[in-house]
This record gives sequence, C-alpha cells and structure tokens, in this order.
Amino acid sequence: MAGEYSPRPVRADDYWKLKALHEPQISQDGRLAVYFVEQAQKSHDRYRRAIHVRELASSRTGILENAGENPRALTLSPDGTRVAWVAGGADASGIRVARLDDILAHADGEAPSEAGDNPRLFEHKALGSVLHWLPDGQSLVAARVQVHDAPDGIRVYTSPRFKADGSGLVDPMTTEVWQVSVDGAFQRRILSRAGAIASSALSPDGRRFAFTAAHADETSVFIQDLFVADVDTGDTRLVFGGRGMTLFPSFAPDSARLVFLASRDDLVADGTVAVWEVELAGGPARELAPHLDRPAMGQGSDLRSAMSGSGPVYASGGTRVRFLATDRGASRLYEVDPASGELAIVTPEGQRAVGQYAVAHDGSVVFVGSDSTTPDELYWMDPSGREHALTALNQELKASWEIRAVEPFAFTGADGWTIEGFLQRPPSAGEGPYPLVLDIHGGPRGSYGCGFKFDIQAMAAQGVAVLYVNPRGSDAYGKEFANAVINDWGHKDYEDLMAAVDAAVERGIADPERLGVTGYSYGGFMSTWVIGHTGRFKAAAPGGCVTNLVSFHGTSDIGWYWGPLQHAAVVWEDMPHLWAMSPLAYVQHVSTKTLLYHAEGDDRCPIGQTEEFYAALRARGQDATFVRYPRESHVGLWLGDTPSLRVDVVRRLGDWFGRQL
Repeated sequence: MAGEYSPRPVRADDYWKLKALHEPQISQDGRLAVYFVEQAQKSHDRYRRAIHVRELASSRTGILENAGENPRALTLSPDGTRVAWVAGGADASGIRVARLDDILAHADGEAPSEAGDNPRLFEHKALGSVLHWLPDGQSLVAARVQVHDAPDGIRVYTSPRFKADGSGLVDPMTTEVWQVSVDGAFQRRILSRAGAIASSALSPDGRRFAFTAAHADETSVFIQDLFVADVDTGDTRLVFGGRGMTLFPSFAPDSARLVFLASRDDLVADGTVAVWEVELAGGPARELAPHLDRPAMGQGSDLRSAMSGSGPVYASGGTRVRFLATDRGASRLYEVDPASGELAIVTPEGQRAVGQYAVAHDGSVVFVGSDSTTPDELYWMDPSGREHALTALNQELKASWEIRAVEPFAFTGADGWTIEGFLQRPPSAGEGPYPLVLDIHGGPRGSYGCGFKFDIQAMAAQGVAVLYVNPRGSDAYGKEFANAVINDWGHKDYEDLMAAVDAAVERGIADPERLGVTGYSYGGFMSTWVIGHTGRFKAAAPGGCVTNLVSFHGTSDIGWYWGPLQHAAVVWEDMPHLWAMSPLAYVQHVSTKTLLYHAEGDDRCPIGQTEEFYAALRARGQDATFVRYPRESHVGLWLGDTPSLRVDVVRRLGDWFGRQL
C-alpha cells in the first residue's frame, strides 16, 4: 500500500535528519513560545538554526529561516511583540530584532521569512551571549569581547590557567557591557572588566545587571563568582564567591533578590550544584532546598548538554522558585517555597529528561524534553497543569526507526550498594544472550539518564546490546554516592562496572564470549583501565581518554588542580600514587583489540594521553587502531561545529563493535 514502509534500525547518517530545540522562551502573557530549531547541514558540514514562533492556543507556527551565523541569546521583549538575538562568528557579529507578528505572517505552510529584513545592531568583531531587554522595550543590554592578541605571537603567563578546552591558549580579554537602543541611534557603555562573563541577568526594574565570572585568582574554569553592577554607574560588587561553580542568576520580580546555582560546599568537598538565594540589601546567601540531595541541573541528551540547561527562576509573583534537578536518571522541574522550603514536582513524574524551560507570569511553562526512544520535542504546561506537545519535529524520523524500549537495569555493586543503569537491546535479535557493549559515562561526576542517546541507538542497531550504567561517582544519587570515587578511580567504580557485566551474563542478556567496552573522557579512562585489569572483553573503544595522571597534571587545562581534587595527590609529592592510578601503568596486561579515538584540539584530555597508550600498545605488538579527529575540542567532538566528525564517530563505533563482536 502506498505510504507504508518497514521500520529499520537507526543509522549514523540519521544524525543529519535530527532536529534539536534550544533556548525556549515564553511571552509573559502566556500567548507565544519562541525557540531555536537546529539541524546539521550536510552540504556545509555546519549546524543551522531557525527561529520558530508558536501560538500556544493553536497550532500556528511561523519560521524565520535564516537567523544568521551561529544565532544565540534569544530573548523576548517585555511586551512579547519582538524577539532579539545575537548572530555572527568571530569576525563579525551583531544584534538582530524581529517582530513576532512578521514571523507568524509566514505560518501555515507559507514560505519562511528571511533574516535579511532585520539589519544588525551594535556590530562588533565578537559579541558574547549576553542579551537582555530593558523594561521600556526600547533598548537592550549586550556585551562585546575584546581579545588582546600578542602581536608577535609570544605569550607570557603568570596564572596556572593558560589554556581552556574549546578556546585553546588563553589570551587576555576585556568584556564590555553596553546599552543599545533598538533603533541603533544610542549606545552607552555600562561597565568594562577583565575576563569573560559566563552567565547574566537584568533586573526587572532595569537598574541592576548580575553576572557570573571567573574567581579573582582566575585559577579554575570551574570556580566562578556572582557580581551585581549598577546599570547607571557601572559600580560592581561581589555578592557571592569562593564556592566553586556559580551560574545562571535570575532576579525576583521586586529586583531585590537573586536566585542562582552554586556548589553546596567548596569545590574540593562537593561540586554538586544547588539552588541559592541572596538578598541584595545584604546578608549571606542561603540554600533553598538543602534537603534535596540531588544536582540542580537538567539531564543532557545527545543533542544538548546539561550545561546548556536553564537556571532557577522566580514564579508566582516571587513567592516560589522553579528549577531543574536530576534524580536517578530522570530530570524534572521542581518548585520550592523560599520561606518554608516546601518542595513540589511541577512536570509530570516519569522516565524523561527535561532540559531548557521558560516560565510565564500565569505559571505556564514551555520546556524541552526527551526520553530514551524520543528525541527532543517542545512541551507546554498550561496554567491548569495540563501538558501539551507543541512540536513533532522528529516524529517522522522516529516512526521510521525500529527501536526497542530501554529497560532499567539495577544490580548490586561494591559494598553491597544498589547500582542503577539502562539496557538497550538490539532492535530485532530475540531475547538474548547478545553480544554486549558496556558504555561508561564521563565525569566521573556525570550520569546516564532517560534522555535520547543517538549513539547508543546506532550502536544497538549493529546487533549488540548496550549496557550504560551509573557507578559510584555519578551525580544523580546524592553527595555520598558522588564523592565515593574521590581518590579511588579504577577501584570500587571498576567493581561496580564489572558487577554490571556479571549481572547481564547471569540474567542471560550478555554472551560472556562477546563483550565490548567503550567510554569517553572519564569513560575513556575507565575503558583503558578495564582492559588493563581483565581480559574478558573482546573489543574496546576508549575515546578522549586519560591514561597517564602524571603527564595529565601539566598538560590538561584542569590537570594541575584536578589531581588534588580527585586523587588527593600532586605530582611533586606523590608521583608513585598517581602512576599507580594510571591505566598506562598496566598496558602490558592488555590483550583486547582496541580502537582509540581522540580530537586534536582537546585541551581537557589532551591527545597525548591517547598517543602514549597507543604507542605502548603498538610497541608490544598489540592489535590497536588510533583515529585522530581534526580541530575539535574535548566537548566539541560531540557537540561542536563539525557534525560530520560526530557522524563518523557514531558510525565507526557501531562498525567496530559490529565486526568484533
């Protein structure tokens, strides 16, 4: 019959068809939602974003197709009639403004509108992602960045932070915050400061600008402080600092309070972020939900990272605070009463990953969500609490796939602890036993969850089951669980992972003669550690790995303080301890066929870490393959600007395990 087709397994090339949602906004009257839709373009090997405007009470959707290069910082005007965003790359960028009614005029199947009708304001070589409307709707606050290049190419550093993953070598920079009128006739500099601004907010009365930036000593990418500046005078003061990661500030409706995310304790003791509030009139900040022993972050998916999520915001006239949190693999929107600490879950419970969101004055919410078999879509929770699916961007693609539902997988790990994870069976291979790949997440303070995992689906399509678990060190099970891996990498976390494989074999899921292991970053460390400590795996594919904690200390952008943080040791005092915890120290025991892959622009886990391990394997005559990917950074190989590299990794891993197992 015409139109019928047989579902087929996920293919690596399907990545070109996937659509992701970013930066959802909702008008304060609850009438409209605005968001970016992103898709990889095979012809240009780049991602392209379009702006979508959706009337919430109907299905009417308008599209601004060409929003410019690298559009970001989407923000709605206070009256909900216009949208502004930043577009452009390193050589030229500017602010663009469009009327929502003009975009909606191209709804209902008409040709999408073009951004050429929206001239750029405040053009500059490099604009940051700071963009906020002032209350009158006639001007915006934006930031421009000036990098101070060394004209002779000679760089001199006095700080231990001399490079950063994704940026390369760190050059001195100045960030200037400006007020710019939407007609382009007026602009005024508000403040200038050394360094970059990470996240920011403008108070509803337009008088205060809050931002997070590197700690005064600029020692760590993970240590940021919270500042507030007077918009009229530029006077800036520190309101919260010295507490590890601080990000995503948001003002109360009365402009007198701020909520934000920050570490519960200093970074060394506990890097798990929580929701905090501070009174700008004075007094210490306080944690709003200390009894919720979970990270106040959303769960990432293959199409977005947890760090690209949304921070806490005030709701119900400032009497409540809404925020994301992840618990045992599922992320949800929560609400806390700052006065009483009473906590409630806003979005429906279930096995789902909720990402970025926005809240209107009437309490309605739009949010991005996915589950293990459904890529990102946009949802609306109306004022009555009913949920509505706003988009079906990936529905046709999903309908073409043959996917089995992901199963929860719990087992007993080291110390008798219950460890949880997920099992993805191959799409059409009976009930097992199957060849099985153990997939280890990065971090170690990360976690696998309920979000869509394209690479895992594509791997399973090669006829293997994939077991992805959250051993101790994962961050969605509380502080004690997350900190249990400190100074113990490769020991009880290794026991947890081996217990997962044992359980899969005992339950008739895994064929013990056809086992594989893979992982990226910390998962790459654990993959190389695993094959140096057991010969039970037939094939391995470590990516972006760390193999030598001694050389890692001085070559990674975080290495010099990561050792004391995670391994309770520094090179000059306890080199034998760091070497004993390095996979390279056990390379002589490896008998597993190994595929290693790494990005050449990786400054988090430098490519030399893989080079050392590969060279040692080949020197021993071991069967090993080394794949080098150009340009991209550690995170960028998966979420960077070159989607063809991502597609190649997914295809290569699937083919590798399909052939070997």
